[in-house]
Amino acid sequence: MASQLSDELDKWIKRVRQTRTIFSSLSDEESRRRRQTFIAKSAIEQFLAQAEPFMAGVETDIEDVDPDLRLPAGTFAEWSALFQNVFRT
Repeated sequence: MASQLSDELDKWIKRVRQTRTIFSSLSDEESRRRRQTFIAKSAIEQFLAQAEPFMAGVETDIEDVDPDLRLPAGTFAEWSALFQNVFRT
């Protein structure tokens, strides 16, 4: 019983930590204020890594995204908000 409770607490702690990552771009002042042209594939990969806890069952394939494609100037927080809506199920 104690082992099962310990496992459940460990899973819960992991989920909470993962959930915090999705909001990291909002809590980091530089990602809210610094406008730049991001490499699209890299920005999408970062977003997907942050959003992993919320994307259970959602398959994404960014293989065909041109590695040289750049997004228009914006903050990472702005692009994250956009990607949240694009990848929403």
